[in-house]
Amino acid sequence: MLEIEEKSDISKRGKLLDYIKRENMGVRPKKSNIFSRENIEDFLNEAPDKLLSIKVVLVVGVSGVCRTDELVKIKISDIVCWKKI
Repeated sequence: MLEIEEKSDISKRGKLLDYIKRENMGVRPKKSNIFSRENIEDFLNEAPDKLLSIKVVLVVGVSGVCRTDELVKIKISDIVCWKKI
């Protein structure tokens, strides 16, 4: 159930839903670009060290299988040293 600011249930608005459906006919979602394993390896090996923070985020994101919001919220204290595990 989708509600707007006035707490009105949009599912009860038949004309509005019909309009939204008509406007979206033929619209296809854009497919996201996906990095291949080779793209990631090339970036990690060839990118200059001034991009080290981006490299770290990439490694943590890929190896940690993180979602975007998890990467944004990650803290240093969340990272565990492998030697201690």
